[in-house]
Amino acid sequence: MSNPPALLLDLDGTLYTDAGPVPGAVAAIGELRGAAGAGDAPPAMIGDDLWADAAGAQRAGFQGWLVRTGKFREDVLALSGVRPDRILDSIAALVTDGG
Repeated sequence: MSNPPALLLDLDGTLYTDAGPVPGAVAAIGELRGAAGAGDAPPAMIGDDLWADAAGAQRAGFQGWLVRTGKFREDVLALSGVRPDRILDSIAALVTDGG
């Protein structure tokens, strides 16, 4: 299995991809979400790493959702001061909970 292309999001909203920088990508994503009826809620990053996934997403202006699988540790969450926007038992909860 090959690795997906690397993506980096700068705080000014520039998205850096293997193909080069895309200035204003965050604003464009927001406009597309609005046109699709997604409302004003920021997109969510879902992952099992408290710091890289949940906290990193929140620092970038996204919702940080944490799943209790893989790297997740309850004791680390309790002591971290990080408050994910949502905590799921697994990705499967997105289907069973209705998103």
